[in-house]
Amino acid sequence: MLTSTTTDRNGAASQHHHECCTTRSDLDVVLRARGIDSLVLTGIAPNAVVRYPLCQANDLDFGLAVLSDACPDTGPETHRVLIERLFPQWEDVVTVDKRGMTIAPQ
Repeated sequence: MLTSTTTDRNGAASQHHHECCTTRSDLDVVLRARGIDSLVLTGIAPNAVVRYPLCQANDLDFGLAVLSDACPDTGPETHRVLIERLFPQWEDVVTVDKRGMTIAPQ
């Protein structure tokens, strides 16, 4: 279990407990220290390479997006279930083109 403590404007402290599904690291601390609060995930095997970090990042309250057409899988049915049913419960699932449009300079 990962525990973090925050203090409000009045100095009252509160603890937050996060259950993570993967091995802990200090990556979340490094990302947050740089002001990063959202992640875009891709990978060669959505059932493992994408799902595990997605679960951890979700537990740590990062904003998330998965690029559906940048997550190939050898099993088309596994890919479909992950992309269409499981991942949308935790984050946005978009295509590379659609995501590119949302981060392109105006």
